[in-house]
Amino acid sequence: MVSIKSSTWAILLIQLVISCIAIISSVALVVAQAQSLDLNGLAMGPTLHSIFVCFLSFSLLGSSVLAMFGMLSKKALFLLPIILISIIIFIFHSLLIIQWITSWILLKEKIYDIDLFIIIIGFLLVEFIFILAIYLQIRCYRILQ
Repeated sequence: MVSIKSSTWAILLIQLVISCIAIISSVALVVAQAQSLDLNGLAMGPTLHSIFVCFLSFSLLGSSVLAMFGMLSKKALFLLPIILISIIIFIFHSLLIIQWITSWILLKEKIYDIDLFIIIIGFLLVEFIFILAIYLQIRCYRILQ
């Protein structure tokens, strides 16, 4: 049987990899937006949304490392930042899904294809993974107390 601590370690490693990927992609997006021009030739800057995603990915990386040190030293307080960041990312991702679905519903011509199905399944899978991560981290926090 798999213990809560080993499951939490696996989730922390997955979150560490995801945060590294998110940092690289969000910084690349911010840099591309900073160097882009609009149709009139005026310089455009990065959007607030992109900067927020950059901040979230950096905070996820830092809190993942802090949680790993907390798991090693058996200090429950080190798990609080990763729990809070995971909840914030879960809410942020949920709001993006709701915004995307409502904009799709408001379209006059709705297109039903396999891409839509894959996107919705992917969104639901990411949401499920974050719910599982939050659950395991809270359980591990209670065990370490």
